[in-house]
Amino acid sequence: PSAPRLGEHVAWGESNAVVFANSVLGARTLKYADYLDICAALVGRAPAAGAHLDQHRHATLVLDASALVAAGLPAASADAFWPTLGYACGNLAQTRVPALTGIAHLRPTRDELKAFAAAFGTSGAAALFHIVGVTPEAADLQTALGAAGSGEGVETLRLSP
Repeated sequence: PSAPRLGEHVAWGESNAVVFANSVLGARTLKYADYLDICAALVGRAPAAGAHLDQHRHATLVLDASALVAAGLPAASADAFWPTLGYACGNLAQTRVPALTGIAHLRPTRDELKAFAAAFGTSGAAALFHIVGVTPEAADLQTALGAAGSGEGVETLRLSP
């Protein structure tokens, strides 16, 4: 079997996999309650709600991680950097969809993005995140923000070591 494609609607039941599918693959799914994912798979339809809809996929929070990079944390913490950052971002975002800035040049691998997504899904309730310049729906910050592309009224948090 192949991975879902950008924009493809799927029904996945594991919350960390849902975050990865939405964020890294650009598929569309939700953190479904028990058995709802199975029902959706059986009938071939998913509820027209949440991350299945364009308006719920745009970032509503900006997390600027450039100070972490400036402090040398990615190199200093190696394997722990991506899951730790994911956990912190999920905790800060909770139900909001965050757009992370300042880390695209680190070029995270697929495994690093899986680790980030797993930790993000553990600490937060949002079904997706964007990493500007990395994830498919965040070529730039304006795209990640959608209708709020100017950033006005969108909270920005600067992450620091």
